[in-house]
Amino acid sequence: MKIIGGEAELRKNELNEYFTDSGRSSIRLILNKLKGKLFLIPNYLCEIILKIFREYEVKYSFYNINKDLSVDKESITKQQYDVLYIINYFGENRDISNIVDKNKIVIEDNVFSPLFLNHHNYPNWVGFNSFRKISPLADGSIIKSSFPLSGNLIKKNPSTFPKIKYTAKDMKYHFLNNNQFSEKQYLNLFKLAESKLDEQTTINNISPYSLFRLFDFMSGIEKEYSVRENNFNVLDKYLNDKAIKINTIYPSFYILSVERRNELRKYLFTKNIFCPVHWPPIKGVSNQLNDTFLSIPVDSRYNKKDMKKIASYVNQFYKV
Repeated sequence: MKIIGGEAELRKNELNEYFTDSGRSSIRLILNKLKGKLFLIPNYLCEIILKIFREYEVKYSFYNINKDLSVDKESITKQQYDVLYIINYFGENRDISNIVDKNKIVIEDNVFSPLFLNHHNYPNWVGFNSFRKISPLADGSIIKSSFPLSGNLIKKNPSTFPKIKYTAKDMKYHFLNNNQFSEKQYLNLFKLAESKLDEQTTINNISPYSLFRLFDFMSGIEKEYSVRENNFNVLDKYLNDKAIKINTIYPSFYILSVERRNELRKYLFTKNIFCPVHWPPIKGVSNQLNDTFLSIPVDSRYNKKDMKKIASYVNQFYKV
């Protein structure tokens, strides 16, 4: 007979889970566990990853990422390594499990995804994200791992940068909606917050304010999915021939691969359209991608009309 009532049952989670303030802190916590291992990392990445690797004296070599963001599998299979670092670019979860030895450790960098799983059932796996990259939150990162990490290294007190960044975010809101403050004021605070983050070497917890804002963000995640998908599809209708194909349910950016990228970016600046570059070239790291990619944000701050306008300006620049 089925038992009804009492405390709800719940199976114990087999994964180890942690909160930190940023993807950077998450990487540091992971590297602390994997000292002495030989890493294999992609040659298209954010420079901060290499900075932290050097900080922890990690030995690494590179594997190749193709022009379409796919993995050059041969560049992995021909090398020796203990740990494979995979970046799921712009939220697309690429499956290369067929070339990964079960004895190897896999790190999945999911900084573009609010939710993530060990989709390919890697036995020795750890994944992390970064909410400050893909949501209104100023800080926050989740780590999930099939093996325990040293959670005691996570400082309970929050970092200094989130408070500064939230002040800047509030200023920007009032600048855009109430004609208060100035653009220079909030941009200077954003710059200060980033400098504080760059200086930080400790592993800190997510700030309390971000933790509460995370509940609000996740409660509206289905609507966010829908808006982002619609915005992405509008851009794809007009810019498909210039795009890198990204397959994700949570697009943060529509990725162009174009000639004269920097000129296009400056042209869009004149139209008050500020598109980030993922990622600037890194001295000593060779790839085919840094000079052509441009990222167009598609989150719920924007609508279909905004996307059409951006597409129109891009096509005007190339005189399509």
